[in-house]
Amino acid sequence: MQMGFRMVQRAEYNPAAWADKILKKNHNLLLSNAPENELPDGYVSSDPCGHYGCVYKTNKEHVVFKVTSDITEIKFVELVLQMGEEPEGIVKYNRILKFPGTYRGRPVYGIWREEAFDIGKIDNYDPEQRLMNNMLMSFKQWADIAREAIKRSGYSNDFLGKVIKVLGRYEEQEKVTIQGNSVVISFGTRENNVRYSDWPEVSYIFSKGRYTSSGEVSKFSHIKGVDKAALAIKVCEKIAEDLAQKPEGNLIGDAFLFYLKQGILMADVHHQNIGKVIREENYHEPVWVITDPGHVMNLGEEYKKQFYTWAYPDD
Repeated sequence: MQMGFRMVQRAEYNPAAWADKILKKNHNLLLSNAPENELPDGYVSSDPCGHYGCVYKTNKEHVVFKVTSDITEIKFVELVLQMGEEPEGIVKYNRILKFPGTYRGRPVYGIWREEAFDIGKIDNYDPEQRLMNNMLMSFKQWADIAREAIKRSGYSNDFLGKVIKVLGRYEEQEKVTIQGNSVVISFGTRENNVRYSDWPEVSYIFSKGRYTSSGEVSKFSHIKGVDKAALAIKVCEKIAEDLAQKPEGNLIGDAFLFYLKQGILMADVHHQNIGKVIREENYHEPVWVITDPGHVMNLGEEYKKQFYTWAYPDD
């Protein structure tokens, strides 16, 4: 039997060429690891590739096959499969397959997962979808700040331990709250409002001498290191809680909270990493979910214990 590689014909450069080559070279490996209806059979769209992978159709309903060289994604999927439990706000993963060799020095894998569509197609004329997008981008910006601060520490356990202590203090003192569509950060007698729609300015908040669109100088240039990482993580927690209550994106908010409960910060979810899936058993209409976890960060066992205490006090 021959797999039907009915790829999109292009006169220009084909970004999926590397993945096509891997599939054809490993034809027999795929045959021995998948039933016929789960074999890759053409691109999912005319633009099937991201930075590290390409997605193919299969002949099994609601199942696609992704070729990826993103080791971060693979490690996350391995963790998900090991846990044996997934929140509703992320595509369902079935299994993975490691291909021989590498691409640009990176190992290559195949992932069978749930099909998603309308990737990144947020209707910004719809106020609820626009708010969802602003919240996702705000979450990502704050998560980037936390990830960079922890990275600069060399992923030090001592640094993370100090971050966790500060997080506990911030929670007790209610340093971070959500009011309307704004994150409110309280230091001293002053409250600093950062609207979700102001997400492009979040990365400047800690930069000395930078001005926002409202003309204010950077609000938190004095906050560094441990305090900076803790503040960013606390904001992510609060945004996730708020998103979980919204009509659009609530399943994604639940997914953020689910993985925070496991000590995992999803630090790279944006509009190009979400799409819609069909879950007829639970929902009458397609729902928004995460289609690609992007960069994730393990915050450790001690964080899990603390987050569980404040987020789920009655458990």
